[in-house]
Amino acid sequence: MDHYNIPVKHFTFTGMIHVLDKTVQMIQLYDWYAPLLTEKQRDVFELYYHNDLSLAEIALELNVSRPAVHDILVRTENVLKKYEEALHLAHRFSDFSLLAQEAFRRIENSQDGQCEYNETGQPSLRFLLQEMVNIWMKEDTEEGV
Repeated sequence: MDHYNIPVKHFTFTGMIHVLDKTVQMIQLYDWYAPLLTEKQRDVFELYYHNDLSLAEIALELNVSRPAVHDILVRTENVLKKYEEALHLAHRFSDFSLLAQEAFRRIENSQDGQCEYNETGQPSLRFLLQEMVNIWMKEDTEEGV
């Protein structure tokens, strides 16, 4: 990645965390939306994020200019973010996964009944599982979503 050219004294731990957070976010979005990208966008994204090539190395590999690679990468990142803003697949899957983890934890530790809430006021397993399905299957009917 091009950030290796930054002098060590200017590369803070916080800066490194930000780079890692962005990388993880972009890879997660790519996992969901790669089929919607063009072949060129997929090539540049994979060489940069998966193969850890610099923009200059990608330019040499694809026989294009470094600014062209940068432009493709930035546009690809923006497209991935727009797809997520419109479709919310990664966010919904994250919510779904958290509820699934809670359901499995509860299954291991409880004698939950068929009620919507148990005696401690916690949602029942049936209720948690229904919420998981609702999150995954809900349509964007809210205004602005």
